[in-house]
Amino acid sequence: MSRSRPDIVPRHMYWVLLGVLLLPTTSRIFPWTEASTLFLFLFSIMSMLLRWRFTLPAWSMLIDVFIVGILSLHNPANTVFLPLFIFHFCAKGTPLYVIPALLFMLPHPNAFAFMLLFFAVITGYLLLLWERQRRELQDQLDRLRQQSYVMERVEESLREDQFAIERMSRMEERQRIAEILHDTLGHELTAAQLTAQAAQTLLAQGEVEKTKRMQEKTRERLVHAMKQLKKTVERVEPLDGNDMQSIDDLIRSFGFPIEFSHKGDYSVVPAFIRRVGYISLQEALTNIFKHTEPTKVTITVEISEVILRIVIENDGVESNGDIQPGHGLRFMRKRIEDVGGSLSIQQGSIFRLIIILPIQEPIR
Repeated sequence: MSRSRPDIVPRHMYWVLLGVLLLPTTSRIFPWTEASTLFLFLFSIMSMLLRWRFTLPAWSMLIDVFIVGILSLHNPANTVFLPLFIFHFCAKGTPLYVIPALLFMLPHPNAFAFMLLFFAVITGYLLLLWERQRRELQDQLDRLRQQSYVMERVEESLREDQFAIERMSRMEERQRIAEILHDTLGHELTAAQLTAQAAQTLLAQGEVEKTKRMQEKTRERLVHAMKQLKKTVERVEPLDGNDMQSIDDLIRSFGFPIEFSHKGDYSVVPAFIRRVGYISLQEALTNIFKHTEPTKVTITVEISEVILRIVIENDGVESNGDIQPGHGLRFMRKRIEDVGGSLSIQQGSIFRLIIILPIQEPIR
């Protein structure tokens, strides 16, 4: 298994090039040398090692440059140590600190020293550019990592939002199914139950013919309920009241007298508004059949250019006093308000439901 190759960074190359610069200076030490030259050789090495071991300010090396420069006044050959400091200043990005070292070298031209000076400046600036590029790439990599982290957090947040929306969708779907079952089956099953109870009462009173008629109505309602259940299971939209005939059929299915009138062109009403109006009317008649004993029920449907208005009135006496909103009224109000309409309830000697539905589809 092959090992991954270690990355070479500018600080590693810094010490390699510093060693390359230091090696030629040994030719000035051996086989003969002055004590000052040996001292400056060791002093330069110690100066570099101190910067490696400790973090010192850049200007502190100017002190070392002045020491080497002053001692070089006695022996100009010792200026060969100054390119070491020039290399350090170039590599660390402090070019102004090179000026003192150059001032000590220029009065004593030395081809060997200037060759080292040229090498120090070129390699130092190349290291500086390399380090800057590496830092820029590292900054870009850090920003990309930060962006990746932020994107992961955003993705996680979106995933959580998606799960929450899915949960809400499931709850809304359950609510919708409950409304559909209530709209399609609640009316027929309630009517069948009440009709069966009426038939039982008539049978106890000896009204055989009326009992048979009530039983027949019960059978018809149960058959109709089964058809509605089948349509619901097959996800076929139930009766939507596309014309006045469907409303007439609905009204005739109830056993109490109903006075019905309408005004306006029913065909201009959008299908989904007709659907809401139909099931609201169905719910209202079912509630009347369940809770009241009216002598007269009046239904008025008015269609204008902007609204569909349905008014249901009955003069029956409430069997349980004031009406308490049940599931039917709550579902009715919710459906009407969902399409931008309103439901008003007026109680008195006549109980009145006023349903207002907009003709135009509401903007969402």
